[in-house]
Amino acid sequence: MPNRIHLIWEQLKMNGKELTKNSFEKFTAKTLLNIMQKSNNVSLKNYLIDATDRSFNIWQRDPLAIQLLNIVMAA
Repeated sequence: MPNRIHLIWEQLKMNGKELTKNSFEKFTAKTLLNIMQKSNNVSLKNYLIDATDRSFNIWQRDPLAIQLLNIVMAA
C-alpha cells in the first residue's frame, strides 16, 4: 500500500475528551481537504464518498492504533 504513514508519539497530557489519535486525524483531514479545495487539486475526487455524515474521507476507518509502551511512574 503506497499511501500509509506510521507515527510514534508520546502523549504528555490529556487532550480534553478527545483521543489524541482522533484529534490528529480530524486536524490533518481538514487541513488536507482545505488545501486541495483551494488549489482545485484533481486528486480530490479520489477522496469523494457517498456517506450521510461526510462528503470526503481522507483516513481509513478504524485505523490500527496500538500502545507501544505503558510506564507507570511511582510517586
